[in-house]
Amino acid sequence: MDKEYEDSEEDKILPGTLIHLDEKSSPSAHQSLHHRHSLSLTSPSLVELHIHFDGSFRHSTLFELAQKKGIQLPNGMESTIENFLPYISIQSVCQSLVEFLEKFPFFTPIVAGDVEALERVAYEFVEDQAIQDVLYTETRYSPHYLTAGKLKPEDVIEAINHGLQRGMKEFHVDVRTILCCIRQNPEWYVETN
Repeated sequence: MDKEYEDSEEDKILPGTLIHLDEKSSPSAHQSLHHRHSLSLTSPSLVELHIHFDGSFRHSTLFELAQKKGIQLPNGMESTIENFLPYISIQSVCQSLVEFLEKFPFFTPIVAGDVEALERVAYEFVEDQAIQDVLYTETRYSPHYLTAGKLKPEDVIEAINHGLQRGMKEFHVDVRTILCCIRQNPEWYVETN
């Protein structure tokens, strides 16, 4: 499918998060906390010091990239955004960290190992932060998790940094990165020294 997808108005309430509003949750409750608004010198600006980059991809981008790469939904389900969302997002009330993390193995391969996709999601991340009036962000990720065995960690860092820099230049916000070593993979620490 070659059609490009854009975020709907509902997606713009919680851009680039794993949270998905279901029929049982009240959108108005979430809008008051996460409503997107345009950058303004008169509105208060925000600082975000802990956000996981790899959990902040736009749903529409993940769906579009999955379509382009021919990634199929389990059990032969029809590839629609509605059927796709449960595999990349959690409901508004998450019961555990395990429930939250179980989505990552499905959507991470959509961008991992793909320089263009990594740069794109980084650029969109900056745009989403600017739209939410977050003028300073510290985002974190493990470059090793985004290599997919196709790239070196340095390539991942370069692609993400390029997207972040393009976004910062265009949207006039500051985004810094914190690279994570994962406790279960001590060999990655050795690579970084």
